[in-house]
Amino acid sequence: ELATALVALWFITFFVILVIRFFDYSRERAANNKKREELEKNLRALEIEKSEYEKSSKEDPLTGCLNRAGFSSVLMREQENLQKNDSPVSFVILDIDHFKHVNDTYGHMVGDEVLVNLAKLIQSKIRNTDALVRWGGEEFVILCGDTPIQNAQFLAEKLRMAIENTQLIKQQKITCSFGIAEMIVGEDPKRLFERADKALYASKENGRNRVTSATFRHTR
Repeated sequence: ELATALVALWFITFFVILVIRFFDYSRERAANNKKREELEKNLRALEIEKSEYEKSSKEDPLTGCLNRAGFSSVLMREQENLQKNDSPVSFVILDIDHFKHVNDTYGHMVGDEVLVNLAKLIQSKIRNTDALVRWGGEEFVILCGDTPIQNAQFLAEKLRMAIENTQLIKQQKITCSFGIAEMIVGEDPKRLFERADKALYASKENGRNRVTSATFRHTR
């Protein structure tokens, strides 16, 4: 009887220990799952934050266009495409005429309204593959892949007319001047910008609200 009692006691003790271990394991497993879920949640939040930071670092906060940092990666891609596939790339720069007068007369809030509405108008007229960049102040750049200079000139003229015929602000009519250049294989981007900027300057000098193309000779 004593042996039976000891065996029974041993089984009861073993069972109790087993039950305690099971509940300890269940609690530990639940705690680990919770920690893993929290870790995964934090990682997802960090990924979202990283993505938003990268996006914001390449976007102009006022207009939502690319900024110069965002433009650099697009330009590099188009340079490679031109080099490998001989696919033409055109560079359109536009400047708001008499923008200083708008700011001085109506204030910078109205000036910002001009910039935002202009960016929206241009985005609605260009292709998804074209990159619109706020270059600085009242200057914008459009980088057009797979686009010879003749097509870029047609686009710029279409934009010029659309801007002239759209009431971007109620206070006055807004117009823009344009300069265009086509990228040459192996050309320094600074040189490309200088040629387009020179064409823009010619548009300004010749009365504004016009399109001027830089001289271009295909070298391949």
